[in-house]
Amino acid sequence: MKTIRWFKIKLPIDAESLSKTFLDNPFSEEAGEGFIIKKSTRSEIIGSFVKTKKFIKKVESPRGEISTISGIEYFTIEFRFMLNNVNLLEIYSKPRTLLPFINKITQEVGIGFSITEIDIDIFNFLSVLEIEFGDMHIEKIVIENININNYALGQLTIVSDKDARESIKNYLLDGRDYTVKSIKARLTTQEFKGGLIEINRNSRITINDLPYKLFSKRYLQIYLEFIGCA
Repeated sequence: MKTIRWFKIKLPIDAESLSKTFLDNPFSEEAGEGFIIKKSTRSEIIGSFVKTKKFIKKVESPRGEISTISGIEYFTIEFRFMLNNVNLLEIYSKPRTLLPFINKITQEVGIGFSITEIDIDIFNFLSVLEIEFGDMHIEKIVIENININNYALGQLTIVSDKDARESIKNYLLDGRDYTVKSIKARLTTQEFKGGLIEINRNSRITINDLPYKLFSKRYLQIYLEFIGCA
């Protein structure tokens, strides 16, 4: 399973200067944080940010004896900066928070660095994906911001053996305002048959049972065109 999420970013410096900033702040146990760079070019920087945190934990034995365990936790964010016409940040897995990473970059490059979430219209995006990858079987849809009698907003999860889009269209939400938060879709074409993807409107995708490099490369091109960054 692989998870990727994209953000738009603004930088007060160019790619070469950003790469130098990371290289000048390498991770070490003594510093407790820093960057590990795997690849750096004029158009992309690939690496990770690592931060350590010491912990002390008390453990009680079956006899009631208390002992103390101490150690170090490693907080890691794997990233890729895509520095072309529109600067994008690609984050892998699901880190609990990006704040230490963002704070460290801001500390080093100064005012002018910012990161912005990218929201997409999932159904419109799905129609574009199906042109490239063929029809998909939508197993699950999570819907939010459902207007309930103009008094409240609700959330609904639809799971279906058939295409879950039909449940929305024919039975549940016809005529109501709502937002599609996420979908889970199974690919049906021979090339990617059986593969499962989960797409969130905040531009996060989780990829299962697919040739990751092949699929993600084609997916990324479609995504960049969809958000106007190709």
